[in-house]
Amino acid sequence: MLILARKSNESINIGDDIVITVLSIDGGTVKLGVEAPKEVKLLRGEVYERISKTNQEAANSDFNLLNNLSVDKVAGHQEKRWLPGSGDGLPVVAVAGKRRKDPRS
Repeated sequence: MLILARKSNESINIGDDIVITVLSIDGGTVKLGVEAPKEVKLLRGEVYERISKTNQEAANSDFNLLNNLSVDKVAGHQEKRWLPGSGDGLPVVAVAGKRRKDPRS
């Protein structure tokens, strides 16, 4: 980690298109201004951590819940089939109009 000391109204440049400026310092609070292109995602640390945790929980969720939404199951049967473009050749089940890898295979 690079550690830099900056005073109010001083900046740090990251590459050619990101500038971080210390706007004010008040007690234990530092206000920063960030200039960056729109395509650069900027998130506060605690927001990033919350999103990462939610994404991890979703990735570990029980795929049996998805079976309740299975298009094939609603039609009275569940059919495994090979779909083009599944990438790694794993069986895919149609779920709510989207292709998902079958976790039971």
